[in-house]
Amino acid sequence: MSRCPPPFGTWIGEASAHSRQGHLERVLQVSLPETIFMSFPNITKRKLGLSAVVLIGVAGAMLATTQSAYLASLFVQGETESFRYTAQVEGANNLYVTVGDFFDTPEQLAKYRQANRRRIRELAERGMTDIPVQITFNHPLPQAEARTLAAEVGLTVKDFVMVGRSEVSKQRGTHFTLGALDKAVRFHRDINPPDSPAGTDNLVLVGVMVINGTVADSAGLERLEADNRIYLVDTTEVQVRELLQKQHRAWLDGKTVVVAVPSPYWSLDW
Repeated sequence: MSRCPPPFGTWIGEASAHSRQGHLERVLQVSLPETIFMSFPNITKRKLGLSAVVLIGVAGAMLATTQSAYLASLFVQGETESFRYTAQVEGANNLYVTVGDFFDTPEQLAKYRQANRRRIRELAERGMTDIPVQITFNHPLPQAEARTLAAEVGLTVKDFVMVGRSEVSKQRGTHFTLGALDKAVRFHRDINPPDSPAGTDNLVLVGVMVINGTVADSAGLERLEADNRIYLVDTTEVQVRELLQKQHRAWLDGKTVVVAVPSPYWSLDW
């Protein structure tokens, strides 16, 4: 299944920007503008849920006039002890699944991480191959170092997030790129509003914070789990696909399934 350009997008502000933009890009298969400037100077981590809703609403409004055909009625949802999921169908052939996180408290996040550790052990015991995975690092990793890690563990990268800070306000921001880690990324991103002079402010990227891709086998998955540079090796997509097969098989017939999983990277200290 092809993806629409553009290959990247930039967000800035105290909100889970990449997570939400990435969900919209992958789940709705539409193009967002290259650069979106958003500033939330007074927000706290306790307000992340609200800010995420705001971001989704703004992005949804941007898409509504040109991409409304992609928005489908909710037809299935479910919940496990560590996450919830909803699914939408577009046309006759595509099923888009969005995983909702339980990251509201440290206890919920700890439970989510523990569930992923258990799942990794189970997948290793099964000798599973071609495992969809999302990696969240403890701290931003240089792009070259992240590329070396991917090669060492047999990870095929589909997209990645780089993070940084505004030169002027020092607010955190993110830059989302579709494609492998060998793709050249400019480390200074223009984040000026359309009516501002060019060069007034830039987002200065410092490294890779999130990777989405597929690891070749469970041995590579275990190497990722043992790497102390990594905060979370997330295999939730595996469980989602298995749940759909077990509980909603009739809906899957002839459909391409796309699963979007959130990352807790915005709650980390970087």
